[in-house]
Amino acid sequence: MCECADRKNDILSPLISVVLPVYNSETTLSEALSSIESQTFSDWECLIICEPDCEDNSVEVARSFEVRDPRFRVIINEKRSGLPASLNTGIRLAKGRYIARMDADDISLPERFAIQFDYMESHNADICQSYQRYFGRYAYGYVHTPDTYPKRMKARLLFHNDVCHSTVMMRKDFLVSNNLYYDENSVVEDYELWCRAVKFTDICTIPQILGEYRADTQSITLRKKVVIQKEMEQITAEQLRANLNISVSDDETEVLGGHYNKVYLMAPDERAQALDILRPVLLRIWEANRTKHFYDDKALLEVLASRWRWAKYDGPWKGDIKVKNITEALELPSIGGTIKRMVLLPLKLIQLANLHLHARSIEHLSCLLRNEMRAQTAALNIRMDELERKLEKME
Repeated sequence: MCECADRKNDILSPLISVVLPVYNSETTLSEALSSIESQTFSDWECLIICEPDCEDNSVEVARSFEVRDPRFRVIINEKRSGLPASLNTGIRLAKGRYIARMDADDISLPERFAIQFDYMESHNADICQSYQRYFGRYAYGYVHTPDTYPKRMKARLLFHNDVCHSTVMMRKDFLVSNNLYYDENSVVEDYELWCRAVKFTDICTIPQILGEYRADTQSITLRKKVVIQKEMEQITAEQLRANLNISVSDDETEVLGGHYNKVYLMAPDERAQALDILRPVLLRIWEANRTKHFYDDKALLEVLASRWRWAKYDGPWKGDIKVKNITEALELPSIGGTIKRMVLLPLKLIQLANLHLHARSIEHLSCLLRNEMRAQTAALNIRMDELERKLEKME
């Protein structure tokens, strides 16, 4: 049972504070706020952080909810602040134990707060999210299903953002005590925050659809995609430096970003060069983590395998790829196979010369060659297979 069932709603000390920034959101805001009002969990406040220069009736819509329900609080920024700064204002003003993120054009399903509150309490979690269904013109039936394994989520954030921001619930004292505020100069403020947060805690995922994401417009311009890609590349480079003590060059940084698949979209020759840069970097990540142990080995191995196949084949960036070792993950040439090729060819040449000396005829030589090569190859294969298994264990 929710704790809110045993206490009266107290707008002075609610259990959950919803932080909802608003800018020119008149057409969708009412539906978003109504979804909060319809929550089965009633012990919440909703901070509606409005920009002062809205060009529509967003503020009026927000005020109408504030008038009819005191749990809604409208805050007007003193000046145009931008999304990250508005989010930080909400965190600082929040009175709740937990902060629930919500966007002005998205929807929270009625059970969202109740389910997330119970999860946060029972698991002593600092951050949790849920699955999210897309709706609208460009939804195409998509459901975002973030990774439910926190260790793999942590590794996946090295390259990609797998967090549904407007379904996230966070423990306020955890954010404040670790100085986890949004970077106000970032265009990917949520991704940047998660990459810092996983240094202190897990990001947990409830495998239920608790939120809906509006996909009515394709609003990200090509120019903004390039800006996002560039910043994600820099965030990956910073994670490598901070978490694994790896420095990467500008060329290496350019093949690491995960907003869109830049490497696969290159011309074939250029892509081959980029892949030749990428694979050694991924191998360095693996080797550095063997010493630093920042990421779980199994989780990191799967993420590196997915990252390589995403860049090379345009495979799913969070594909369910099971690999045994880094050789399989990055499709490296097998050491045992290389030794086999190096030994087997000279051996064949020696055998051929020796058998020529003893053959009585062409037919006899052919027979000798077949029998001898079968026996020698079988024996060598057995030895090489044994060696390869030993080498795999060493990896």
